[in-house]
Amino acid sequence: MTRRIPAVAIAFTLMLSAATAFADRVANVHARGTASADDRARVEKAAGDAIHALGDTTPEPKEIVDGEAAAGSLIGTSAGLVAVGKTTGSEWVVEATVAPRAAGLRLDLKVCKVASGRVETASRDLDLGGDLVAQIKEMLALMLRPQGIADDPLPWLGGPPAAPASPKPPEPPPKPPVPTPGAPATPPLPPPEYGRPGSVLMGIGGGAYGILARPNDARGGRTLGAFDVDVGYSLPSMRQLEFTALVGGYFGPAGALRIEGGARYMWPLTRAVALGAAASVGVLAATTSSATVRLTLGASPVVAIALGGPFQLDLIAPSLRVSPGAGGALGFLGGEASLVYRL
Repeated sequence: MTRRIPAVAIAFTLMLSAATAFADRVANVHARGTASADDRARVEKAAGDAIHALGDTTPEPKEIVDGEAAAGSLIGTSAGLVAVGKTTGSEWVVEATVAPRAAGLRLDLKVCKVASGRVETASRDLDLGGDLVAQIKEMLALMLRPQGIADDPLPWLGGPPAAPASPKPPEPPPKPPVPTPGAPATPPLPPPEYGRPGSVLMGIGGGAYGILARPNDARGGRTLGAFDVDVGYSLPSMRQLEFTALVGGYFGPAGALRIEGGARYMWPLTRAVALGAAASVGVLAATTSSATVRLTLGASPVVAIALGGPFQLDLIAPSLRVSPGAGGALGFLGGEASLVYRL
């Protein structure tokens, strides 16, 4: 029982370290454009607050000035924004260009991915009576991604609501349309995309492990079966970081229950496939021999495949588990697969 407290402490430390390690550094350069200095400063500050609201960090003001000096006359171009990013040690550079409008401000937001030099621009009319941080955050949430905006719809381009029409007498319900020959009766489903359905994950899985190391007095074969029920949560502000937990067990020459918690970071390879790295910490409680409880440490790569709708398949292999303890350490190497439902 005394081993559970350090296990929980290690898991909590692991999650906090992962969140800090994977926050992006985003340089928010001084806003430009024909708007007044006050309006440019207002938009620039809102852009910085939006970056922080997404869970990312920004360089100090002096670092921004040094970066803009390094860019010189190239500021605003791909080469200039890359120079700002390298000078400030940032993964992304954001530049706002602001112009006056009769009913507000026009924002042209430019985002550069420093590693590749890719520059994307998105525009919108800002509602000065609304929350500027929320409006700019909506844009950056799409642009500060490895794939950029891609072919995703821009939510802020929806038209204004229609003016209420004069009352009309109720009309009879329309007749259902008659499908034309050869046409599909229902619209096609959207193509699978990893992570799109939601942030909460629930899954069930199983697999097999080979025993690499065990205490000297252990007997029996060296193959174990595994099963688990797992849950997870992906941070909306960090997009690719997912926290996970599972309850399950091993069966074979010796039985055991396991409880693990950890985190994983996923990189999209294609629209439907993501590759990640996972780490976990937990406890292992024997059920067939002695009632021993051991600390368990785990690490593995993960391949996640969107199957369509809310379903995805997680392939976890090779999966390594090490469990130190009296009499010698336990070591397992194998693989698991989980069918996951995203909410």
